[in-house]
Amino acid sequence: MQSTTTLDPKSGQRIRQMLVAGLLVPILGAAAVFAGTSNQDDQVEALAEYARLYGYVRWFHPSDEGANIDWDRLAVLGAREVLQGRNADELKQTLERVFLPVAPTLKLRLRIPGTAPAWPEVPATGKRVTYWQHAGVKLVDRPSPYRSRRVIGGETAGDRRPLFSLAPGDAPVMIKPLGHELEMWLPLVLPVDVAGRTGGGSSPEYVALKERLAGIEFAKGDLNDPAVRVAGVVIVWNVLQHFQPYHAEAGVNWEEQLRPALRAALEAATPDDYLDGLCRLLARLQDGHGVLFTELKAQGGGTVHENVRTAGGLPVRVAVVEGRITVTGAKGDGPLRRGDIITSIDGVDALSLLVEREQLVSGSPQLRRHRALNRFGQGPVGHQATVAIDRDGRPRSFAITWGKDDRGYFSNAISDGELPDYAEVAPGIFYVNLTMLGKETFASHLDELARARGVIFDWRWNGKLREAAGGFISVTEDVIPHLTGEIVQAAPMLVPQVVRPDREGWTWWETTWPVKPAAPLFKGQAVFIDTPGVGSYGETCMAIIDHFKLATLVGEPTAGCNGNINFIPLPGGASMMWTGMQVLKHDRSQLYLTGYRPAHPVARTLTAVKDGRDEMLARAIAVIEESAAGAAVALPPARQ
Repeated sequence: MQSTTTLDPKSGQRIRQMLVAGLLVPILGAAAVFAGTSNQDDQVEALAEYARLYGYVRWFHPSDEGANIDWDRLAVLGAREVLQGRNADELKQTLERVFLPVAPTLKLRLRIPGTAPAWPEVPATGKRVTYWQHAGVKLVDRPSPYRSRRVIGGETAGDRRPLFSLAPGDAPVMIKPLGHELEMWLPLVLPVDVAGRTGGGSSPEYVALKERLAGIEFAKGDLNDPAVRVAGVVIVWNVLQHFQPYHAEAGVNWEEQLRPALRAALEAATPDDYLDGLCRLLARLQDGHGVLFTELKAQGGGTVHENVRTAGGLPVRVAVVEGRITVTGAKGDGPLRRGDIITSIDGVDALSLLVEREQLVSGSPQLRRHRALNRFGQGPVGHQATVAIDRDGRPRSFAITWGKDDRGYFSNAISDGELPDYAEVAPGIFYVNLTMLGKETFASHLDELARARGVIFDWRWNGKLREAAGGFISVTEDVIPHLTGEIVQAAPMLVPQVVRPDREGWTWWETTWPVKPAAPLFKGQAVFIDTPGVGSYGETCMAIIDHFKLATLVGEPTAGCNGNINFIPLPGGASMMWTGMQVLKHDRSQLYLTGYRPAHPVARTLTAVKDGRDEMLARAIAVIEESAAGAAVALPPARQ
């Protein structure tokens, strides 16, 4: 990694001495990145090697110093210093300066072709040792099944006892290349004294490092600072590299995503460009829980990252109907109406705009499209856009001013047909809106539902929120118990047990839980209407319903995403949500990306959209009617 920039030798030597001494900690601007070199490939390579080392030391080297350092701030400081380097020698010195205070036994060396000097012998650790164990990984202080602990082998009590039996074992030292230039030697196991300590105290370098970190801003870090942006990529890439359980199912080589993500962070012209880049990085794993929040409260909530340039939008709901972007609902008295086909916006093909939006969404193909449709037609508030449509075969064009956006990432509050909370939609067939009906109201109708010919449970959501007496229906607590006469089990849920990096040697902690029957038992045919918006807890319910054949599924495939969420705190106050455990179907086949497919798929038609007909509800009614007719035919003749 050779720089094209040269310095006066004495000046260069003085700068290097000051950097090694920690006296130069410049605040970088875009033009100052990597000391002015024009070779961005060198910058990216140096940052990639820094990123890998950061992950290895932070989550797998069990020193006392590393366990008591602010790793979030160190991500920014390390990126800032690496960006000042000029060649492989200086990169090695920089990484040693950053990491040796927290990992005194770390060793780095240049990768020199044709030579392979021996690394030090693996040190004897003795019987009392410490190492990291991660059940998933614990990153934030919020309730979850995930734990991270620096354990002491053989402890049976206290807060250092192992979480599980897996240990680094016969490979207590990790030897790995960091990239093209450097390779490392890093212990995963360290000896401890009777007090459980790995060292005799804090070195002057460690104390100085902590003092420097105290001046680094993280939660309110400036996203215009390349070092802050790089730190975000470093943290996200490492967490997902070492702990996200679905790389194989996503078919992604995560190693190949690091350098492009770092390059995008360096080249981002605005904070929104950078945040969009994080969304694109996460989208490679197709994790349906993968969402970037720009603000996240301790107990949940917050704002999904919405590019400030797209804070407004068309006052419509759209769907892909017969291969075209079709208006299925419109707000107010604007010029667009149900059944209009949007062909372009400001001269850009409508389907191309949808595909572009999908690139920022993480999830299965069906979920990406579902969420991208929710956000279709965004633009800056006040912008006047030219919207070209096809109405009944005739082209038309309107100038529409973008107003405040009425849609969200997870749903669209603009109705394409009002859905009741509860109704008898055909003789003896009842409709239950799972997103709107309250527990108390549902409970008051149990006897009526038990006598019904059929019950339709609709999981579609129109994005409207309101209060409900006693809270809203819980399918596992309020519905499934009335669909079964015996105890049924949830699908297998597996938390990875991790002691080595790069997803090596995982074991799993597996759990499930029962749902008990309750009276009265619903005797009629049950149908669930699904869309790709049904995921996570929704698919926990669908797993039970599908496997135990408690109901028939109508509509569209579910999201293909389940498992407890986890969060990654990021510089600038952002937070990234992702899936931290693996969930399988009951037969142990893959749920991720596939979801649950309806026995009766429904593809909307343009004619039905124009007429305002709910084809999914109509198909659900027909399924019950056909089931009732079939049951009647199968009855034996009555005795005379």
